[in-house]
Amino acid sequence: MDLFGRVLFRKPSMGLGDAFIGAAIGAMLGPGLAVLSFGLAIVLCVLLSIPLLITGALKRTAAPGAEEDRAPGDEAPLPQGLYIPFGPFLTASAVFIALAPAWVAIHAALLWQWWMHLFG
Repeated sequence: MDLFGRVLFRKPSMGLGDAFIGAAIGAMLGPGLAVLSFGLAIVLCVLLSIPLLITGALKRTAAPGAEEDRAPGDEAPLPQGLYIPFGPFLTASAVFIALAPAWVAIHAALLWQWWMHLFG
């Protein structure tokens, strides 16, 4: 997933913490529900981030951890960008799926059937 983000945004899109959370989700839910959890996390992130971007509630900031990565004496300006943490969305989707796995699987299958009927 990070490779797609690097190509699309031309900067790292996921941190190591996201990888650790993803590994824990995969171990907890298994491969099938973990894929659903990652997809749901992306949908949640988009649905909650777009209104924040439109209203201007998200401000451009330096990359998280960029200050620690600087060389001593380096006075170059830090790269600015919009950074939305993905870990909370991964966690929320995993908790939701862990609490109602059958409901999520049924609705994901219905959504897939609708999508294939519409565009397939």
